[in-house]
Amino acid sequence: MSDQKAEWGVLAGDFLSGPKPEKWDQETTKMRLEDHCRALVNEGNSREDTLLYLLEYNRGGSENPKWFAERLPELVELHEATFATHDRENNLIAQCSPVDWKTQTAQAIVERKMNPRTALVTENGMPVFYRKSVNQIFSWRGVGKSLFALGLANLMAGGGRMLAWECNEPREVLYIDGELPEEQSQERLREFVRPKNLKHVHMVSPDLLGLDKCINLFDPHHAQAVRRMIDDNAIEVVVLDSQAMLMPGDPLKTDFQDARSRLLQEYRLAGLCVIEIHHGGKSREQRGSSRNDDPLDIQIRLAEPNGWESGDGLQFEVQFKKVRHNARLESGYTVSAEGGEWKRVQSDIELEVGRMLEEGKPQREIAKTLDISQPTVSRIMKKITRDGNARLNDKASK
Repeated sequence: MSDQKAEWGVLAGDFLSGPKPEKWDQETTKMRLEDHCRALVNEGNSREDTLLYLLEYNRGGSENPKWFAERLPELVELHEATFATHDRENNLIAQCSPVDWKTQTAQAIVERKMNPRTALVTENGMPVFYRKSVNQIFSWRGVGKSLFALGLANLMAGGGRMLAWECNEPREVLYIDGELPEEQSQERLREFVRPKNLKHVHMVSPDLLGLDKCINLFDPHHAQAVRRMIDDNAIEVVVLDSQAMLMPGDPLKTDFQDARSRLLQEYRLAGLCVIEIHHGGKSREQRGSSRNDDPLDIQIRLAEPNGWESGDGLQFEVQFKKVRHNARLESGYTVSAEGGEWKRVQSDIELEVGRMLEEGKPQREIAKTLDISQPTVSRIMKKITRDGNARLNDKASK
């Protein structure tokens, strides 16, 4: 242990004595201390002995008693957190030892009393987002996926209604943003999250943390920090914005998709509703491997209206690309936002299709004239009919 003691003394001196280090340097040193503390625990040292070692090393390394006293609570917290993680991992291993695995018959599973799955967001009574689910929203750059996700965070944090979606109970939401400066985060929160819901939306980003590098959810230290935030704040919904910024690597590679699937599955097993934000490629489909879709319960594409260009404002079509639980959810409608409020609108192409239908033009001619597919004309025609019937029903009920 003598060599390890010497190294601990050097690290402790860096951490506890002299002028206060820069924020990221201090964080890096704490991570190194945590690694060594974990090594002591894994070697079988008791809780009391490990704490005594820490105190001894740091007394020897600290030349500034005042600074040592100020940082002592952090070392005690590090010590307790390391043992808590160690105990949790040992319990998990004990619970899930392959030697103790047993099957359950289909009959036993069917007959066991279980609570039904918890739907956090519904549409006309049909579930959209479940507890214990992994979901994704993707679009071409600049369309508005992050703002739409923030709107969803507002909905889940306060309950209520957004478009046709309803949330019957406020939830604690963790929004992990990978790139925005803190000033822009503040602007967006002010616009898209209602004041009464702000306390239920917990936001973290590199800039808000004062980091000089990106959050990396594949890094064990960063992943552990996120899990601690989830536990400390009783989080039920996690928004990951975005895959590209929070999960470094090549999404076409098997190793990347394996690591991503494991991470998302761990969140699901922890009871979380995960909403991952992802980029669309030039084809307007999700960027990367087809394996991207495998762990998803819900996948939503936000498609640009015909003729839309960056700078035309916040407007897109909501399209469900995957619905694992087979709910019949409305797809293909256009939405926009003004003053942080989301509303359904008719796109220019929908208005033009409606006008030509009223003139009695056949679908094939409409498709050729507007340079769109005939199935698109048919879908818009059904949507116009459905919306018209809904307005008639609203008038009849008044």
